[in-house]
Amino acid sequence: MKARRRNRKQHGLNLLPLIDIIFQLVLFFLVSSSFALVPAVHLNFPASSAAQASRLDGIVIHVDSDGKILFDGNSVASDKLGLCLMDCVRKGRNPENTSVAVEADASVPNGYIVQVFDELRNAGFYSVSLRTAE
Repeated sequence: MKARRRNRKQHGLNLLPLIDIIFQLVLFFLVSSSFALVPAVHLNFPASSAAQASRLDGIVIHVDSDGKILFDGNSVASDKLGLCLMDCVRKGRNPENTSVAVEADASVPNGYIVQVFDELRNAGFYSVSLRTAE
């Protein structure tokens, strides 16, 4: 007795390979993309014609137009900035080799920025730069 073969036709479209490829593409773009962590502080930098580009690989201190200070992304009272800097030194940061960038809004009074610089000098940080717009 001879077995009959039935010819079955596939109805519809096989979407599994397409879904696999799309899933792999999504994973590739998620893994290969880099995310920049930028604090949510909007500053209006003062203009400077002699500004030079510098790398920000050390400590960053933000001073906004209201006088609030952000030390490495954390809000700090102005009288506690020196304690935070000394804490960094105690945790192993060498103040002679660590660069500090002060990013202050253009409307911040000069005396307030001088106070921040004084706290940095008292903690031993001498490589300090003031960020400006070109």
